[in-house]
Amino acid sequence: MVLSETSVPVIDLRDFDFEFEDEHDKSSSSSSSSEKVVYQKLREACEEWGCFRIINHGIPISLMSDMKTLIRSLLDLPPEIKARNADVITGSGYVAPSPANPLYEALGLYDYASPEALRRFSDQLGLSPYQSWNLENRGIVEKYGRAVNELSLDIGKRMAKSLGLNVLKLKGWPWPCQFRINKYNFSDDTLLGSSGVQIHTDNSFLTILQEDEDVKGLEIITKNGQFLPVDPSPGTLLLNLGDIATHRVVCKEAMIRVSIASFMLGPKDEVVEAPQEKLKKEMENNDEVINIVMEESDNSKSNIPVIDMREFEDLLDSEKAYQKLREACEEWGCFRIINHGIPTPLMSEMKTVVRSLLDLPEEIKQRNTDVVTGSGYMAPSLMNPLYEGLGLYDFGSLEALNSFFDQLDASSYQRDVIEKYAKGVHEMAMDMGRKLAKSLGVKKIDPLKEWVCQFRINKYNFSPESVGSSGVQLHTDSGFLTVLQEDENVSGLEIMNKNGDFVPIEPCPGTLLLNLGDVAKAWSNGRFCNVKHRVQCKEASIRVSIASFLLGPKNGTVEIPQELVDDEHPRLYKPFIYEEYRSHRLSEKLHTGEALQFIETHNIA
Repeated sequence: MVLSETSVPVIDLRDFDFEFEDEHDKSSSSSSSSEKVVYQKLREACEEWGCFRIINHGIPISLMSDMKTLIRSLLDLPPEIKARNADVITGSGYVAPSPANPLYEALGLYDYASPEALRRFSDQLGLSPYQSWNLENRGIVEKYGRAVNELSLDIGKRMAKSLGLNVLKLKGWPWPCQFRINKYNFSDDTLLGSSGVQIHTDNSFLTILQEDEDVKGLEIITKNGQFLPVDPSPGTLLLNLGDIATHRVVCKEAMIRVSIASFMLGPKDEVVEAPQEKLKKEMENNDEVINIVMEESDNSKSNIPVIDMREFEDLLDSEKAYQKLREACEEWGCFRIINHGIPTPLMSEMKTVVRSLLDLPEEIKQRNTDVVTGSGYMAPSLMNPLYEGLGLYDFGSLEALNSFFDQLDASSYQRDVIEKYAKGVHEMAMDMGRKLAKSLGVKKIDPLKEWVCQFRINKYNFSPESVGSSGVQLHTDSGFLTVLQEDENVSGLEIMNKNGDFVPIEPCPGTLLLNLGDVAKAWSNGRFCNVKHRVQCKEASIRVSIASFLLGPKNGTVEIPQELVDDEHPRLYKPFIYEEYRSHRLSEKLHTGEALQFIETHNIA
């Protein structure tokens, strides 16, 4: 089979035929070498592209042609019949044209591996088993569904094997497969380049797509953020990995476009988590990192205090835990926490999601507008030319979360991951705020519930030319505390200690880093340190991080608790409104805590 010119990787399933050789050939070095090469090619396609084309996949060309003819007839049914195709779960049935996607409509079937679901789908659309023509069409749907289901499971197994995993140990395996037939109503009245479907990622594990072999329109986004047209290639199938391969459909010609998408979803009644053998291999390959996490006394690599959250649960050790926490805040204003309660798989998913959002086209990222100055999208600037970020003001607000998702056309999977992460980090930040107060003997800590939590995802566009330069200039954070999930693969963060020396902070997977900001110093009556830090380019690799900021009260003042003011500790800072403080700091370009002098008590007129 000859393929048209394309940059998408091509996987030939015949290359896996070595698995069916006899035992003598299978044990040979050439067979072992072939196996290694083909699985490496599959793994690299998944890691680098999240999208690849498969040839020699085993689904008869005649069946694919029959299925295409059938779906055209189904999509041309009257709206009142298509509307019978009801949801099993949200979005699994008929999707009519909408304001977001006015040129798109689709029919769907949830779990086409289920004979009952197949019969229901056929009955909804009038494919009566008592009419010979309709009976034949039911047979086409069933044969196609069975063939693609088997192919999905086979590809899933091979993807798992490419990572060295035993797929049979995955929870809930085999996973349900969903089926969707799509129609794009492109016509002479449709502007060329207009959207058939907005940019998105699929929320499934993998998607098998039979494209319209006559009408183009599909585009994916490369790692460089460029749109790459994926032209159809008759007889082949295209695979996308869920929430990795970002793609869209645009109108390129005035012709109706149809496609057939089959989604392997995830376990029905189980959680999705990284297989244990993969976690074990990662741990074996990162012994030094594991020692930092598991042996909390070993902080030689990080050079900063390490706080184990489990110690606060032990009544015998809790006093020592609070003392250690207070000393970390007073001496460093920065510490690493372990056993913090945020699941490692969720942290990993979150990193994948933020990378996909930060790789969106510029025009989409610019929709992420400010609620307060600096809370939305930040493009590279003269001060920080290698940095850009997306932001969400107050991730404790469901309304704010939904606004953020809508601005970036986030998929349901991306929304779910961010919501879970935001909830976990918000609760953890509030809990840490209470522990910080308790470490100083402050009893009244309920007002922290009203404090705003801001969210920012950061991208540093490091390249060979930028090594040695600054990703973000030296600064302190303006809020109370910052929870940072670092890029576990790319270093660059440095803090300034009390001697004025820069201390590199090497990433430590599975942990979180906490910084104290200007509000913490003022609120604690000068006891806590607002740590100065920066990001430096140390290698030519894109660096991403996820920062969550506990800022200050929405509608009140930041005021020093009475317990922290006495004859030995006179009041150093007057009450202030956080947003007024931040605005003054920004307008005067006072980025390293100098703005605190304007709220010192000796400046009261």
